[in-house]
Amino acid sequence: MDMKAKTYSLMALLALVLTGGNVWSLNLSQNFNFDGVLVDNLGAPMTGTVSLTFQIYEPGGLDNCLLFEENHPSVALDAGGHFSVRIGSGTRVGAGVDGGLEFKKIFQNEVAVRGSGTNCTLGYTAASGDGRELKVTVNGTPLSPNYALSPVPSAIVAETLQGLTPLDFVSRTETSNPQTVRSSIKFMDSSNANGVAINAPSSLGSSYTLTLPINGGSSGDVLSTNGAGALSWVSPSGGGSVTNVTGTAPITVATGTTTPVISLDDSGVSANTYGSATEVPVIAIDAKGRITSATTAAISGSGLSSLNGQTGGTQSFGAPGTSGTTPAWSSSSNVHTLNIPMASAAGVTAGLLSKIDYDSFSGKLSAVAGSSLTSANIWVGNVSNQAAAVAMSGDATLANDGTLTLATSGATAGTYKSVTVDAKGRVTAGTNPTTLSGYGITDAVQNLSGVTTMAAGADASKPTAGSSGAVYLATDTQKIYRDNGATWDEIANVSAGGSGDIVNGGNTTGSTVVIGTNDAQSLQLETDNSPAMTILSGGNVGIGTSAPVSTLQVNGGGTFNMPNDSQYFEIKRPTGTSPVFRTSVDSGIAIAQIASASSNPTDAVTIIANRSRGTVSAPTNPETNDVLFSLSAKSGSLPAAKINFVTDGTPTTTVPTRMEFQVADGSSAPMTKMTLLANGNLGIGTASPSEKLHIWGNLRVQGTTDCILGNGSGGTNCTSDRRLKTNISPIASSLEKISKLNGVEFDWNEKSISPGRHDIGVIAQEVQEQFPTAVKEDIDSGFLRVDYAVLVAPLIEAVKELASWLSEHDERLEALEAENAMLKGYLCEKDPNAPMCD
Repeated sequence: MDMKAKTYSLMALLALVLTGGNVWSLNLSQNFNFDGVLVDNLGAPMTGTVSLTFQIYEPGGLDNCLLFEENHPSVALDAGGHFSVRIGSGTRVGAGVDGGLEFKKIFQNEVAVRGSGTNCTLGYTAASGDGRELKVTVNGTPLSPNYALSPVPSAIVAETLQGLTPLDFVSRTETSNPQTVRSSIKFMDSSNANGVAINAPSSLGSSYTLTLPINGGSSGDVLSTNGAGALSWVSPSGGGSVTNVTGTAPITVATGTTTPVISLDDSGVSANTYGSATEVPVIAIDAKGRITSATTAAISGSGLSSLNGQTGGTQSFGAPGTSGTTPAWSSSSNVHTLNIPMASAAGVTAGLLSKIDYDSFSGKLSAVAGSSLTSANIWVGNVSNQAAAVAMSGDATLANDGTLTLATSGATAGTYKSVTVDAKGRVTAGTNPTTLSGYGITDAVQNLSGVTTMAAGADASKPTAGSSGAVYLATDTQKIYRDNGATWDEIANVSAGGSGDIVNGGNTTGSTVVIGTNDAQSLQLETDNSPAMTILSGGNVGIGTSAPVSTLQVNGGGTFNMPNDSQYFEIKRPTGTSPVFRTSVDSGIAIAQIASASSNPTDAVTIIANRSRGTVSAPTNPETNDVLFSLSAKSGSLPAAKINFVTDGTPTTTVPTRMEFQVADGSSAPMTKMTLLANGNLGIGTASPSEKLHIWGNLRVQGTTDCILGNGSGGTNCTSDRRLKTNISPIASSLEKISKLNGVEFDWNEKSISPGRHDIGVIAQEVQEQFPTAVKEDIDSGFLRVDYAVLVAPLIEAVKELASWLSEHDERLEALEAENAMLKGYLCEKDPNAPMCD
C-alpha cells in the first residue's frame, strides 16, 4: 500500500530551558517539533501507530552528506492521521553513521559542517544562506521529495544570542558610532593557543581617544602622540642630557649640575716603576682595589761560585777515565772527569775488572754443566768460604720468581694514627685514639688563636668577665663557660643530672626533657654513624629516610605486635573517637583486618571485617541490616561507588548476608543498583529479587543481532536497519510455505524442562524444511529450537500475497458485477417483468 505525507507548520524552535541558577546557564534545546498528516493513496487519513525515521541532509536534494538520523519506532496517529514528533528526542544512530553532530553545528553556515566519512563521501561546507533538507521515512518507505527546513522568521533577526544583546558585540560594519570593549581585547594566534591582549587601565579620570597613524611606519619607528591623542610614527633620535652627577670618596665631582668634572683622589703612592732585575715589587691594595703603598725588596740568594775548585762561568763533564786506584773525580780547566780504574797489578781496591783478569780469576762461582739450584734457594758462602744453596728464612722469604716477602709483624693492615715499632723498625701494633691521652699528649689544651685565653680551675674562681671569646673550664662542676664580653655563658655541662643536658646512662632533671632545635633546622638520631630517624623543621618524621614528604614516612618493613585480644592498632580521624582503620587479633570487635591467612608469604592476602555488637571483651551477634563490611570509592569528598555486605537475617552457625552494589549517577548519592541475596537470587534494578536473576527494566542482548527486551510495556525490538543489509529480496512463495506449517497445541514430555505443561506452537522439523534460518540445533542436547520472531517476515509476505490475491478477486468481482449490471439492464429492457427487474 503506497503512502504519502502532507505536512503543515512543520518547524518551530523550542524556547530556552533553564538548567542552572543564572543567566549564563541558558542553552537552546537540541530538538524541534515536526508535525504532519499521513494519508493513504486514496487520500484517507491513516490511523494506528507508525515507525518514522528522520534524516537531515545538505540542500539540493542530492542526499550526498547525512548530517543527522534518528528513529521513532512507535508514533501514534490520531483519527485525522495527524502526528507530532520532537526531532532530537528519538533513537539516534551512532556517530559512525551520521557524524554525531549537535544541532548547533548541523545548522551552522559559512563553516565546514562535516568532513568526509561514512554517508558523506565529500564532506559538506555550508555556504551563507544554506538551508537543510529533512527526509522522512514511514514504516521503511522514504517519502519524496525531501522537506526544506527554513528558519523561523523571528530567528532571522534575533534580539539576543545566548542572553546577549546586539550592544554586547563588536560590529564589523559600523562606521560612525564607536564600539566599546570593556577591560581588554585579546587577539589569538592561528592555533588559538596563545594571544596578545590589549588592556585598559583599571580606572581612568576621564575618557580619551587615540587615533592610529595612516600607515605602518618604518623599521625602528616608535609611536608618538601630539598631546591630543593623534598617534604618528617617529624615528627615535640618540643622545640625551645628564642633569646631575654625584660621587663618594675616592670619587670627587665638580660642577655636578652643569658640566661634571669627575676626579679620582690620590691614594698616597708616588708615581714610579717598582721592581728590577735584582728587586721585586711589594704592593699593598685596599678594599676598593686601589694601590695604597709600593716598595721593593732585594732578591735573596746567589749564583754558583765554585764547582770542585773550578770557578769558571762555564763548567763541563769530560769522558770517563780509568786512572787511579779508586773511582774519583778529577777537575782541570773547568772540565770534570770521572775515573773508574780497572783491576791490575797496581793494586786497585775498587773499580772495574777486565775480561782478561775475570777469565783468569780463580775461586769464582760458576755453574758446572748439569748442576742445579733448588727452587727458591740462593747461593751463600758458608763457613768454609764455599758457595752453598740455602733457602731464605727469618724475617723474609724468597719465591722462585724473585718475589721477596716480609714476614707479618702482628699488626692488621690499615691506617693508624698511633703505632708501635719494634727494634727492627717494624710496626707491630696500631690504634686510632679518640682522646689526647691516647696520643700521650699531656698539654691537653693549647691556644691556637681561636680564643683570646683558655683557663681551668674551680667554678667559683672564674676571672671577671670582660675578655670576649675567653674560655674557662670549671674542673669541679664540669662546666665550660665562654666570656661574651660582659658575663660568662655556660656552653656545656657534663655533670650527671644537669638541668639542660642529656648524658649517657640516664638523666634526672626534675622537669620535662626537651631535645631539639631552636631554629629552622632538622633533628636527626643516628646509629653506626648513619641517620636512623629524621625530624624536619616542618614536623615531618622520617624513619629510614632523611627527606620525609608526609607527617610520618617509614622506608622499610615494620611490625606491630598486639599481645592479647584487648589491644589493637588504630588510625582515627582528626576529630571524634570513631576509628577509620583498626586491626585486632583473632577475636573481638574490629573495623578491619588485613593479613595473610598464614605465615606462609605465598598465601593470598585476606581483608577481614569482623563486625560484632557488644564490647571488645564481650562481643555479640550483629542484627539484621547491620553493615558488616563496606568497600567505598570516592574522589576527594565526592562519593562514587560502594559495595556493602549487610546482615540479612538472624545469625546461627553463619551470618546470612546480602551484598548491595551502589553507584552514583553524578547528581545524587550512590544508590543500590544490584543486590545479591543470601539465597542466591540476584536483582538488577530491584532490591527484592524473586528469581535467580531478576531484572527490573529493559534487557539488551547482542549477538548476530541486537535486541532490547522490554519491561512489560515497551515490547521487544531488534536491529533491522536497511543500511546494515545487502542482497535484499522478497521471500518467495511465503504463502505456500506458511500453508505447510501447522499451528498445534501440545503437552511437554519428560525430556523437556517443563514436563506436563500444556502449550501451543509449531513443529521445529516442519519449520526447518520451509525456513531453515528460523531453526537452530541446541549444541548440548541436540534438540531443535525455533526463533519465532524470524517467522514474522514470511508471515508478512504471506499476508501480502493473500492480499494481492484478494485484490485480484475483488477486481474480478467488480468486473462480474459490472457485467451482471449491464446484463440485467439489457434483460430488463427486453422484459421489464422479469423477476430480477423488481
